[in-house]
Amino acid sequence: MGWADMWAESHRLLKRAALDFPDHAEINEALTAGKVYSCKPNRVVDVMTNAFIADHFDTMSLEPADMADASSNTVYTSRSPMLDPHECALAVAAVEAHVAQIGNWSTSRHYSVPTTDVPVHAVPANLEWFNRELSRVIFPAVGAMFDVDMTRLRVVDAFLVKYSAGKQRELPIHSDQSQFSLTIAINPASEYDGGGTYFFDVDATAKCDVGGFVVFPGHMAHGGAAITRGVRYIIAAFLYLSDEDDE
Repeated sequence: MGWADMWAESHRLLKRAALDFPDHAEINEALTAGKVYSCKPNRVVDVMTNAFIADHFDTMSLEPADMADASSNTVYTSRSPMLDPHECALAVAAVEAHVAQIGNWSTSRHYSVPTTDVPVHAVPANLEWFNRELSRVIFPAVGAMFDVDMTRLRVVDAFLVKYSAGKQRELPIHSDQSQFSLTIAINPASEYDGGGTYFFDVDATAKCDVGGFVVFPGHMAHGGAAITRGVRYIIAAFLYLSDEDDE
């Protein structure tokens, strides 16, 4: 089974497990999380061509090793904002208000590589905004980058992460539980020093300013580069290509 099939198969297994264990909290949570995110890309913006990607994104690649094509080892970094910086600022304010109400950020949802985060779907305003951006720009861009049908893209998980020079500064090298991953910068780079997504195999860091994003295959070894001043906010999202129609 290749990378293109693994995550769709994982979802099928989760659905079967839910039938056998309908009261299992972790299985139900995993299925529910993915369902709240948009899976209906806006065909009006189905104009994300290879030329658009080339004009708006820088790339860096590993040698394609045993992969079928070079795009399987390519990192895309936007040169300019793809999302409205003002709306990104509203997302930061909304999550901070949410945390002030509930008392703390989560630090244990990802047991192997924990982040200081809040699920995007935990804040209704952020979920609505993120789903709109999935349809408007994220799914069309990922579809064009990796030559896949954007209507088949699904979200495994999406969470808003906070890096702080005085607390969690960085994230160790790891691979994601995804077919495609992206990190969206949602506060200005002027508010922190350092940061970015570090790719171990090329010893290079991909970084963009607020509203920009970095997209890469989830199997690539990467980490969160340390910040040395201020606070950095990102949204991390894990995607896969479904082979099933929506119910």
